[in-house]
Amino acid sequence: MIVALLAVLGLLVATGLFAGDEGESGPYARLAGPWLADALGEAHEALNTLLWTLVAVHVAGVAVESLLTRENLVRAMWTGRKETFAAADVAEDAGRVGALRLAIALVVAVGAVVAVA
Repeated sequence: MIVALLAVLGLLVATGLFAGDEGESGPYARLAGPWLADALGEAHEALNTLLWTLVAVHVAGVAVESLLTRENLVRAMWTGRKETFAAADVAEDAGRVGALRLAIALVVAVGAVVAVA
């Protein structure tokens, strides 16, 4: 996911530099020409939507995985340290996760994607 986010962000910046729109344009839009600058502007807007969708999916994935494994993944991402558990404990905890929690997490994930799009 990090590679996808960085790739889309890089493309977003590159298209923004050369994008042209009515009234707003990137600093290098003149170099691209009017028709290419307009096309890059459209690509820039599409990449913006894709970026926010990927962010929503990533956050939803972290939430779902945290619920399923009962681990604080946000803390692990923030500190760079993850607690380790015995394999039997992890399997036992994962087996207790109910269908209701999974359904709630999926509804939240879909809602986040719909809200961003």
